[in-house]
Amino acid sequence: MKNAEEHLHFITSYSPYLAPDLARIPLKRFQVLPRRRNQETTENDQEEDRVLYLETTASFWGRERKVLITFNPKTFRKKRHDLKDKTEKVRQELFELRKKHRDGRPHWKDPKAVQARYELVWETLHVSPKLFQLNFYTENGAPAMAFQLNRYQAEAHLQRFAKTILVTDHHDWSAGDSYQAYMDRHVIENQFRRSKNPFHVALMPQYHWTDSKIRIHAFICVVELTYLTLLQQRAKQAGLSLSLRRIMEEARSLRTAIFWMPDERKPRRILEDPTPSQVDLLHAAGFHIKDGWVLQPK
Repeated sequence: MKNAEEHLHFITSYSPYLAPDLARIPLKRFQVLPRRRNQETTENDQEEDRVLYLETTASFWGRERKVLITFNPKTFRKKRHDLKDKTEKVRQELFELRKKHRDGRPHWKDPKAVQARYELVWETLHVSPKLFQLNFYTENGAPAMAFQLNRYQAEAHLQRFAKTILVTDHHDWSAGDSYQAYMDRHVIENQFRRSKNPFHVALMPQYHWTDSKIRIHAFICVVELTYLTLLQQRAKQAGLSLSLRRIMEEARSLRTAIFWMPDERKPRRILEDPTPSQVDLLHAAGFHIKDGWVLQPK
């Protein structure tokens, strides 16, 4: 799929779980990622929070791709603390299960029941059950159970924490540009959310059955999203910190009135007094107001 269209380029993330060789590259080979936020953390004496990166290449989808591995120390500390808390919760649960198993309680005599309960606990905590090894045996004719932390699995978890593997065919892009492009994906994600809004840019429902009308409907939705994005960019360039929702509300509340002057044969449609925000928005869009008329400069 990645090679279907040669003129289409991509930046995508790849799960560290599926690329263990890349995930366990030691951090001593990483360096500070050139980005503005890293500069701010340095100026604030928070160098330990700077995002690190490593550039390399690897084979993905049948071709050699550029790979950018990033590491966020702040996220790592949070995830490590979270894993420690979850591990302790499971340890306490295992102590209880071991006691029930040794006491020969009816439901907990079967090792499969204990194992199933153990896996359910991990599933609830969203962590792999491989972190602990459970052993069942008989001691003096009574059921017994032992467990221990799997150090290898714990280390593998730590190696993956706070690492993001980015794969791209932009071999000429810098590490900072690739990372920023990936972080800006929320712009596209927000557009998908807007396309589900039932009141505007509603891609669904379509109310059409023929292919030609469905294509036109989709095209109009894409055009509307494009115009809204451009309008938001122009508002931002003009110093207006307005959300897209607020921009649409201001534009929707613009009103016009029809005047029929005594000496004129045709009526005039004149803009009612706009609010200051509406005036600023019209100016940002390249329009100006004169005698109630909204004019676009040449």
